[in-house]
Amino acid sequence: MAQADFSLSIEIPAPLEGVREFLADLHRIRVLHPLIVGVDDLPANPARPTARQFQVFDRLKLGPLPLRIRYRAEIEVTSAGEVRGTAWQFPAIEVRTRYQLAPLTGDSTRLTERVDMTAPRLLIGTVRRQALAAHQETLEKLARHLSTESAEPI
Repeated sequence: MAQADFSLSIEIPAPLEGVREFLADLHRIRVLHPLIVGVDDLPANPARPTARQFQVFDRLKLGPLPLRIRYRAEIEVTSAGEVRGTAWQFPAIEVRTRYQLAPLTGDSTRLTERVDMTAPRLLIGTVRRQALAAHQETLEKLARHLSTESAEPI
């Protein structure tokens, strides 16, 4: 198994609570994420009562081959207000995301995302590359979507 990580940071022109609420709902993230094509709710996990459980459907490309994959994910808002997500994908891929939010002046929010991943050594480069591209695009779309001029009510 191999590990990789990356961090991203962006200013979102929206209040912190609205950003947190959006990030905590994978159904809302789906409309911005370039790989996610579907999200279903799963029953609560008694061992993780504060985390929402989901089944996620992604559309990926592996070279010229389009793939549709299904995996389990969870999202939790911690008592400190951090949003944490974990996705478990075949074969033995785990992607852990941590969103830290800080208020800025003028009703804006600094969003810092830290992603840590584990995957088989032969796949870690592809997993990191695809995750980084997808997360960059998602954060850019999130900033546009939540901007004070174009945001839907949260």
